[in-house]
Amino acid sequence: MTPITPENLPLLKLVLAVLLGALTPLLGFLAGGTVAAVLLEIYGGEKNNHRKLAAALFARTLQGQTVALPTLLLVAAALACAGLVYPETGLGPAFAAASLLPLAVGLALLHLRPTLTARPSCPAWLGSAVVLTGAGALFAAMFVLLSGLALLLHPDQWPHLGRLPWLILSWNGLARFLEILVLSFGLTGAVILLCAAAEGGSTPGAEGFRRFACRTGAVLALVSLLAWPPLQLWGLYTLAGQARSGFLFALAIAALAVGLGLALILLNLLETSSPALAKPALLGFLALFLTGALSDHNARGTHLNEQTLPQGRARAAAFYPKAAALPEPPSTAAPAPAPSAAAADGEAVFQRICAGCHAFDRRVVGPPLNSVLGKYQGRLAELKGFIRKPVKINPDYPSMPQLGLAEPEIDAVARYLLQRAGE
Repeated sequence: MTPITPENLPLLKLVLAVLLGALTPLLGFLAGGTVAAVLLEIYGGEKNNHRKLAAALFARTLQGQTVALPTLLLVAAALACAGLVYPETGLGPAFAAASLLPLAVGLALLHLRPTLTARPSCPAWLGSAVVLTGAGALFAAMFVLLSGLALLLHPDQWPHLGRLPWLILSWNGLARFLEILVLSFGLTGAVILLCAAAEGGSTPGAEGFRRFACRTGAVLALVSLLAWPPLQLWGLYTLAGQARSGFLFALAIAALAVGLGLALILLNLLETSSPALAKPALLGFLALFLTGALSDHNARGTHLNEQTLPQGRARAAAFYPKAAALPEPPSTAAPAPAPSAAAADGEAVFQRICAGCHAFDRRVVGPPLNSVLGKYQGRLAELKGFIRKPVKINPDYPSMPQLGLAEPEIDAVARYLLQRAGE
């Protein structure tokens, strides 16, 4: 296997971004398209246009192994790439299984529908229930995948993933999932417009179907598009401060400009029912998925830099030996005086647990320790209480997680911090 080196690492990160950029619209349409088709069947009843549009959507989503196998391979490749680039996160086999298992179950259930509906004895509700369950499994796989990848922006949580697996949940991951969710239904609306454009013939029935499909697709896409900007802003707000950059905000502005153009196209479609605008609408939604993937890529590249990433690896190495895939660059700072024997254990605890987020002379994830430890001089018990049960103090920094240290470790690291800060 080719080793991960500083030379090929940027390429792997770009491959990960490309894979995610292809995966999110594919998974989104597979789930969103089947949900929309089932709802058309349920609420349309015996209406011909509803059932015809539902059949056209099912034909584009339930395509057997031609869709299922490439989807599974793309997800597996993205997971493998993320594991190679960020081995220190601990998102290993358990995370891969949590992503791939619901995905495989969902795809299997979606493609079970044609077999069920072909049987005269099978009730109609059973086929709908199977499809909705399969779509739910696909959305669950997307949620796990996006939430897990959101943790790449939180090196402070990497060492705890093995012990506290529920830390896979994050506000940023939830915001990204909801953003993909609404864009998925917007993309489904654009595909419905393609169904209208593909309808041939000039009979009264064909013209009526085209108008119905255009209105349905435009309304679904427009409602989804209106729900998207607040979720995009929420995702930016929940990003770690160090992950934000000028280029990231430029991408957000570009995405909003694309969204505005899309809204104008969809409003025109509502008035004219012109199928000729179906392809621009589809390309617009694909562009929004692409800008989202590029934004994630830029945020990871900005935040996981030469300071935070080596610090995160050093902190995680106690739990994941493979975390040292890339060597930490040598420090150019003058070596600090050796601590006393009484604080030696505290220094070991600091290097193992705290160094991933804190340095004494600069900001990493948390503030420079030299700027905050002064108020604790002569107040050892208060510092120990904060380490034991952290509380959020400065809104410019993320909350410090519960460290789960034993009392002797808390005492040792507190004494080391005060001694080091007083030097």
